[in-house]
Amino acid sequence: MASARTRSARWPARSKPSSTRPKDKLKIEAQERERNAGSVARQKAVDSYVAEFESTVRQTLQQLGDASGQMRKTSTACRRVPSDQ
Repeated sequence: MASARTRSARWPARSKPSSTRPKDKLKIEAQERERNAGSVARQKAVDSYVAEFESTVRQTLQQLGDASGQMRKTSTACRRVPSDQ
C-alpha cells in the first residue's frame, strides 16, 4: 500500500474553491440574462412564423373547399343540360 506521503505527492491537495468575485458574478448573471432574452426572442419569432403558416394553410384549404363546391355546382348544372345526341 502507498503511504499517505506518497499519495499526496501523486495527487496534489485540492485547492479550496474560491468564491466568485462579485464582479465576475455580475458578469455571469448579465450573460445569462442576455442568453435568456435571445432565447425568448427566438421563441417569439418561431411562434409568429408558425401562426403565419397556420393562417396561410387555413386560407388555402378554405379556397380549395370553395373551388370544390363551385366545381360540384358546375358539374350538377352540366348534368341537367340536355345532351345533343
